[in-house]
Formats: sequence, C-alpha cells, structure tokens
Amino acid sequence: MSDTDIDKLPDDERYANHLCQLLGLADTRDVFVIAGRGTAKTSAVLAQRSMRVINSLPRHNMAWACATYASFYANVLPALLEGWNREGWTEGVHYIVNKKPPAHFKKPYRPVKSYKNTICIANGVVIYIVSQVRLEAAAGNSYVHLFVDECRLIDHERLERLLPAIRGMERGTESPYFLGHTYASDRPNENTGDHTWLLDTRRNMDPAVIRQILSEALLRNALLSAEPETEADASILSAVIAETTVRLNNMRATASLFVSVTSFVNASVLGSRYFESLFSLLTDEDIRVSVLSQAPTSGSLRAFYPSFRMDRHTFSDGEKDDIELPADMRDFAPTADTLRYYDPDAPLEMSMDFGTNMTSLIVSQSSADGSTIRFLKNFYALRPDGIPELVDRVLSFFATHRRRFIYYYYDRAGNQHKGGSVLSDAEFFRQRVQEHLVYRGWLVLPQSEQMPTIYQFQEFYIADAIFTGRIEGLPRVLIDRIHCRELISSIRMAEVIEKTDERGRKIQHKDKKSEKNFKSVEELPEKSTNLSDAFKYRICTRKNLSMLPASKDSSFFSFSRVEMPSEPK
Repeated sequence: MSDTDIDKLPDDERYANHLCQLLGLADTRDVFVIAGRGTAKTSAVLAQRSMRVINSLPRHNMAWACATYASFYANVLPALLEGWNREGWTEGVHYIVNKKPPAHFKKPYRPVKSYKNTICIANGVVIYIVSQVRLEAAAGNSYVHLFVDECRLIDHERLERLLPAIRGMERGTESPYFLGHTYASDRPNENTGDHTWLLDTRRNMDPAVIRQILSEALLRNALLSAEPETEADASILSAVIAETTVRLNNMRATASLFVSVTSFVNASVLGSRYFESLFSLLTDEDIRVSVLSQAPTSGSLRAFYPSFRMDRHTFSDGEKDDIELPADMRDFAPTADTLRYYDPDAPLEMSMDFGTNMTSLIVSQSSADGSTIRFLKNFYALRPDGIPELVDRVLSFFATHRRRFIYYYYDRAGNQHKGGSVLSDAEFFRQRVQEHLVYRGWLVLPQSEQMPTIYQFQEFYIADAIFTGRIEGLPRVLIDRIHCRELISSIRMAEVIEKTDERGRKIQHKDKKSEKNFKSVEELPEKSTNLSDAFKYRICTRKNLSMLPASKDSSFFSFSRVEMPSEPK
C-alpha cells in the first residue's frame, strides 16, 4: 500500500487546512478534536488521520465506535469514504465495506468471523464498526486503535466498556499509534442534552510535550526537504533523519493532543460567503457553539419542565444490536426496523402540533398495561414543507409496520377549518395517511375530537407529575436520546413565564416567543417549543388530566410541585 500512503502523494494533492496540518505534525498516539461546523471533521481530519494509523499498523484490528449504526452508515461513512477517495484510495482496490475482501488483500493477524459491520483494508487492517449499544459485546475482541466520531451523541459510560479491548498484540508496538485513540465531535451543547465528556480529555494533554513534538516534527520536515550535495552527505542525512524519526515517534507514542477550533480554521476553503450565510441564519447562541466551539450560555433557570432529567427520562440504547444492511451501502436508509423498542405488531401513537412555520410529529408506543410510554422518533416539516411531506417521511420510515393503526393526538385547533378549507389540518393529515398511494392500509383513530382546551398550566402540572412520578397511575415517560434529539432539546429549552389571573393567582404559561423570534426556520426543531407542544398532546389525555388533584372549581392551583434534586453533571 505504499502507493497510497499520504506521505507519498504529490504536493498538489495534499492540501490541508490548518487543523489537519497541526494534527499531521503532532500526530500523537491520542488525538481529541472539537471543531466547528464546516471543518471537514470526518472527510478530512478523520480520513487523513485514519489513513496514517492504518498504514502504520498493517494486519491489525481497529474499532470505530458510533452513536448508532444508522447514523454511521447515513452520515459518517459517506464522508469518510469521500475523504479516502480524495486521498487516492479506491473502493475494491484499497478498501471494501461489509464484504469479504478480494484475493489481493493481505490477511489480518486474527481471522474474521463475519464481515458485517467491517471495513477491510488492502494491507490487512480490519476496522470493526461498533454501535454504542454493542460496545460491551465488542469488548471480547481486541483492537490496536479506537476511532470515535459524533462523541457528543455517545454515552461515555457505555464507551468505557470497550476501552479494555484496546489492548492489541505485541506486533506493531513500534508504531506511535499503537493502543491509541482518535476522537472527534462538534462542540457538545449541554443545554440540548449532548454528552460533554470529550471536553474532559483536555486534562490528558501536556502542552510542553506538544511543543517539543512540534519542534521535532518541524526539524524532521526540514531534514526531509534538504538536498545533499554528495553521496556521503546523503548517507549522513539519512542517518540523522532515521534518528530524528525514532526520537519523534517515541515522544508521540505516549502523548495526547486536545484541540478545539472554530469553523474559521477552514475559511480558505469555505470562503467568506459561507460565513456571511451562517451569520445571517444562525442565532448568536448557535454561532457561539457550532461555529466558534465555545461553551453555551447557561441553560434556562425558568424551566417549563423543571423535573425532566436526562438520566431518568431518556434512553440511549434505542437501536438494535444487529440491523439489516443493503448490498450497496449507498442504498442505506434508516427505518423503524432498526429501533430496539419498536413493535411492528402494536399500534402507533402519533402526537402532532400544527405550527405556522413548523409542523411537528412524535411517534410513541405504550406498554401493554399502559404504564410506560416510549417516544421512539420525532419528525418535523419546515416551511414551505407541510403535512404532505411530513406524512411521506413518517410512512416511509414505518413502511414495514404490520398493525397499521394510528392513535392520533393533536391540538384541538387542528379541528378548525382555516380560510374556508374543506378539510381541517387534522382531517387533512388523516386523509393523507389513509389514502396514501404508496404506503397503503393505514387507519387513523383520532383521540382529540371533542377534547376541551388544554391550558398551559395544566400541561405544566401534568408534565411535572409524570416526570416526578409521584401520582400513582400516571405513565412513565422514556424518550429516545438519539432519535428524539430535537424533542429533548425542545423540552430542555422551554421556559416558564407567570401571569396573574383576574383572581390574583399566579398561572404558569409556556414562553412561546421561540416560535416567532428566529433568523431561520432551521433553528425551530431544537430551539422552539413546537415539538414540546406535540409532546403535550400525548401526555395531556382526558385520563391523565383526570388524575390530577383539583379544587372544587376544577382548577389546579392546589397542586404543589415537589422539588427534585439537580441532575448530575
């Protein structure tokens, strides 16, 4: 594979942004990267780094941990292969995905039992792709290097189960990447439920050691570019380069590099128009986190859902251990069949909010006894898209569902006929589902007809009662941390405001300004209250509301909330 080594590529094929140049010079055993939007974390940073690691450790096993198989095949793998292809690797010649490799590929040290969820390289390296729900099972194997992308979506407690497997074998110990770690991610935003453990890897780096490595690497580069005049000079230069390389690799083999960079590191590629567009569309908070890689401002101190806790009310093992993959990975599209807690033989529950700029829908299923509601996936359509586009996405995702009954929860305003329309929004959704030309056989059973108005103070109390679990008979709520990420963000970002009624009582209201104050509709899924409103219609049922303590005039002001302990950091 020497013809595909990055170091052998012509200069005009080796452009790298400042981040890639820094990583190429330092090239420590462990590399931890937080980078802003548009920095080519996978297609450049991880692609180039992984090529160097692979070339240095032929015939060894490596692991690539991901949030879910679905996200890896839909998002990470295409970008990784794009980077490899740009650097000169060709599918079928230098690598192959999920297939037995051709005869010219070298054999790995350890036989491969199954090629599913693997990337085989021509020099004998086998990369095992491992979802976070499979990390414990994968720990039975051994790997010489671990790659992790989308770290903000991965539970570190789960990742720790794989770390003992980074043990390798004696062959390859001369490589500086042996038993190393390469992690990359956007800047995690704790306000929206991201995992923040990658920030803690900063403490592993010794800046003085990194400065020494960079100095030695620059010296080596200068030596490599030197042009000796005589054969004797060339022999001496070669010996000095070899000595410098050994010294440099010895330093790299025990060092860690932590880097946090802004999107401007790739400004020469992205261009000024890219940033002008970003700044015109993103909020100041988005720019702070996703472009400048800075910590988000403090979360709301006036939470509308004050008792919601990530550790109590979400789950991160929502993907099956094993998912079906197409012969050609370019045809991969996630479906409900990849969800662990999805039952194709049980009815679906769909709760929906009809917003002016965003239509939101959440799919859930309840346990047989009704004691638990699992929210499996959220969907949304942003203006100009609407109900037709949303229905297509939902039914496509649940195309293999067998018991095609939908219990439909929605805002009673969805029953209104707007502008002289023949059908209300709720009726239009129902018709669009039941008369779909491709996904046939669905029956929609409305649950919100003749439903009284659900006041925001009622939602506040019922949600608090459910999240605290102190009223017997109310269901437990569990939300998929990966597939309902926008819903979780909407819940965590929702703020409460208090208004005084005519009797002088303080009434809780949800602050809805986020649905109107935005630069771009792209902000709405995570930043607005739209999805949390769809969530409301599923939990604020007649049965649930009837279980709240109420005064004689049917208000809920006698219901006092019990304070919950703070969520662990």
